[in-house]
Amino acid sequence: MSNVLLALLWLACTVTGYRMARQRRFVDHRRWMIRSFALTASIITNRIYGAITAVVLWPQLSTTFGGDEDALVRTVATIGAWSGWVIALLVAQWWLERGDMARRRAAAQRANRPVRTNR
Repeated sequence: MSNVLLALLWLACTVTGYRMARQRRFVDHRRWMIRSFALTASIITNRIYGAITAVVLWPQLSTTFGGDEDALVRTVATIGAWSGWVIALLVAQWWLERGDMARRRAAAQRANRPVRTNR
């Protein structure tokens, strides 16, 4: 399910970014392509999260998983698959929102400054 949802989101973000570029809306294009890149890079991050999860959960093999290595492997794979793209997409969205907040603050500061006249 995770891979299907990842593929659909990646396709939607990429197509939307392409359409924004065709409409010459390059700011929107950049935002959608950042999301698309985050989803593309998730194939790397899910391997990293999977390795970290395996290291963290391995000591619990005999207790939590009752000695069943297959259950441990399935759990690690599931956590890696979901966290790989969800965390990457959340970080990308945070990155985009962070930039928006900085621009809004700068605009608010400019609006509050007194207007200077050239005399």
